[in-house]
Amino acid sequence: MQNQIEVTGPAALIAALPYLLGFRPADSVVVVLLDDSQVQAVLRFDLDSSISDLIPSILSGLSKHPSSSVVLVVVNSDLKLDVSNLEFALREQQVELLDLVLTDLVRYRSALCSDLHCCPIDGLEVSQQDADAISAQLVYSGHTVFSSRTQMLSRLIPNPDTKPVELALLEINSLLDLNELLNLLNSSGRTGLTATEMAQVALSISDADIRNDLEHELFDSVSGHLTNPDRLRCAIENLLQVARNTPLKVGAMSYGLLAFALWNLGDCVSAEAAAGYALKVEPFNSPAKLTLNLIQLGVHPVMARKTVFKSAA
Repeated sequence: MQNQIEVTGPAALIAALPYLLGFRPADSVVVVLLDDSQVQAVLRFDLDSSISDLIPSILSGLSKHPSSSVVLVVVNSDLKLDVSNLEFALREQQVELLDLVLTDLVRYRSALCSDLHCCPIDGLEVSQQDADAISAQLVYSGHTVFSSRTQMLSRLIPNPDTKPVELALLEINSLLDLNELLNLLNSSGRTGLTATEMAQVALSISDADIRNDLEHELFDSVSGHLTNPDRLRCAIENLLQVARNTPLKVGAMSYGLLAFALWNLGDCVSAEAAAGYALKVEPFNSPAKLTLNLIQLGVHPVMARKTVFKSAA
């Protein structure tokens, strides 16, 4: 079953944010959607103007992602920031707001707490013990953190030197079957895939039947929750290697499938970027188009797997 992240308090949640987002947020409003204290989804909004300007976008995001309760985390250097308008708007929409936290990722305070002994105006320090505990849990489950959104997206940029895979493509005379493909995508060796293996993967997933079978395996779920998210994370790292190092005219489907896989893990930012690379050379790339449509509609991966996906992309 999919590993669920349980929120034990604001300090643990703040420590988890970089892992849940994939990068350290700055000047952001992060909406954490919960069911029975477990994180179901995370939405992030750039705080590049006033909090009030973000309220319509936040309410729209919440309407597309039903949950039992939410915690809002405002990441900003000013822990005294006035967020009363945001709180009022959420209460008016009858959102079950568990907490509204202001933090610079080092210190935090709750805007809902008026007791200065409990929540001093300059905040409380994020406990290193809480931070270490949640970090260990998330690192063990395969989450990684980049220093910024820009750095996170830079890993998707195609490699300008695709000659090794281009030459290997000339030698491939058969496609991999599903088990062979899964074995390569599940490999986690330090050296990564060889040029020949990347060529085999790229050609094999261009076959619609093989790709559909692969998707059913990678995105298998129970009640919408992935049965093996760690396997999917490993496959994503190998798909990323294939996509970046294969000539784009052949590797477009690798980017498309990578986009859909990233979306299934909840990484909409990277998924949208990967889909863009696929559609740049292949405008009708089906997994890339599907991924962008799902992101634009605000469809939650768990809900989609539970109710929509009876067949592969």
